[in-house]
Amino acid sequence: RIATMMMMVSTVAWAGVFLILLSLCISPLHGVTLDFETRISTENGLANLQEGRRLLGLQDYDRAAMHFWRAVMLQSASPNDYTVEEAFQSFVQCFAVQGRTADGFVYIAQESFARKQDDMGRTYLAQALVVDPNHEEALLLQEQLQLVKGPSPTITPSD
Repeated sequence: RIATMMMMVSTVAWAGVFLILLSLCISPLHGVTLDFETRISTENGLANLQEGRRLLGLQDYDRAAMHFWRAVMLQSASPNDYTVEEAFQSFVQCFAVQGRTADGFVYIAQESFARKQDDMGRTYLAQALVVDPNHEEALLLQEQLQLVKGPSPTITPSD
């Protein structure tokens, strides 16, 4: 019995230590998400634009694109700091310099559809297919849209 009680006390003590250590690891910035690698707030558009520029200069295009896209999404929160066009052009540039413009357009299309901006999504999907008519992701997305939309009704002249 004594051994069982000692094990229970030991387990409770370790659980307490674990909770204390866990509480020390929790970020004091409640409600603010940080990018682990760069410590850039995901809620600060200007900081993301600046980090995107830094990464673009280092030719780290994929990470730069992520920050530019965040800046696009957050621009309305700080309209006097930069324009959405500025962030958007830099986002597209990250793909263009790699010869992956269609990838960028597909990303924009997917994001647009996720935000229920279907017209914008279709526009960028079409642009991706103009740039690369055989782009696998664009063709797959187009196929998925056709499945969701369903077959077009057949119109027959009435007698």
